[in-house]
Amino acid sequence: MLKQILSEFLKLDGVSAAVVAGRDGFVIESAVSGDVDIDALGAMASTGLGTSEAIGRELGKNEMNQIIIELDEGPILISPLSEDELIAIVAQKDVNVGRISTSSRKIAKGSLQPYECISVGRGTCGLHGGFTGQTL
Repeated sequence: MLKQILSEFLKLDGVSAAVVAGRDGFVIESAVSGDVDIDALGAMASTGLGTSEAIGRELGKNEMNQIIIELDEGPILISPLSEDELIAIVAQKDVNVGRISTSSRKIAKGSLQPYECISVGRGTCGLHGGFTGQTL
């Protein structure tokens, strides 16, 4: 089911990869159309997310929602899913980043959290929890 949800990201115009990784950088699941090193993406997204969250905490900016990295050949969007997982989306050059950002938040919050994970504590998603859909 997670693979199917990630495949929905590839239907967004200009998206070439969607990866769910643990905060340890290891890829949990991915959907890719093109040449993307998902293992490197998972590892670097984890490092970037951790660093960005640390900056936010240090400056008193509360929870981090999303990182958008703008590169010459297209953006990368990284969002936390829980304390243990993140999602990284790779897009092509000249895409509508706002549309991908908005759509990715809707897909991630609407598809990953309510249907296929265990909600723990403050409404976070534990993807490693067995996909039971329980709320703890």
